[in-house]
Amino acid sequence: MNASASAQVVTFAGTSAHRFTTAVPGDYFDNGSFAHFSHDIEDLYQFYSLPNQDSNHPDGESYDERVQYSFRSNQTGTTNGLPAQPNADAFTNGGGAAFINNAFQGFDAAMRGARDSAGTFTSSNQSLDATFTGLGRIGHTAALQQVGRAADGTPLHIRNDGPGFDSMDVPAFRTFPGSNGVNVPAGSNQFKLQFLVFMPTADMFNRMRVATAAQDLQVQFGVDPDDNGLERFITATRRQNFLVPPRRHRAFPLLELT
Repeated sequence: MNASASAQVVTFAGTSAHRFTTAVPGDYFDNGSFAHFSHDIEDLYQFYSLPNQDSNHPDGESYDERVQYSFRSNQTGTTNGLPAQPNADAFTNGGGAAFINNAFQGFDAAMRGARDSAGTFTSSNQSLDATFTGLGRIGHTAALQQVGRAADGTPLHIRNDGPGFDSMDVPAFRTFPGSNGVNVPAGSNQFKLQFLVFMPTADMFNRMRVATAAQDLQVQFGVDPDDNGLERFITATRRQNFLVPPRRHRAFPLLELT
């Protein structure tokens, strides 16, 4: 929630407060935009693993861990830094709320969570420099927001997410290491995230994707790769960029310029 820009913001002409190109109203591409398509395979076996399913992560992935991967570990106004609290059973039926508000806490919130200079987040230690576990953590959304927000905190993209369940680009794999795992053949139907995002420039998406991976923060502050967002659960097999002309030129794009 709270994660989409207005339509005009993602155009090349932008608005008086949000303009990232030299385009102005009346230009051929004024209300055009940049569109990016991504095809991601999601390892939900690992993301929702139960205790002792995965020998590399024997504690499993409880709701409180998944919330930290997806959002952040240092949300102010909470008792422990978590944007949402787990149920008494943090595994069954997802372990907690499915919809969580997407707070923006500043461009440096991901860095401060990775640095974790203030230790463990508590009701009396409500600091962006502290985390739920008292260890350096990086949340996917917080890392994305290093680039994906304007100076006033509003989003700079419009994203359309589409869950998928198909066989495209799926290799052979094993669900878990050891005896708990199952060999899955190539070409099986697997869980996907197939999304379209409109942004005012291609460079902005590139910078946002690099920021989301947060490899710089991971290295700088020695964050455990297992505590860095959603990177280890996602395999992107296709990323494609498209130029989207304004609607008035869209029937036969660019034909009048040839």
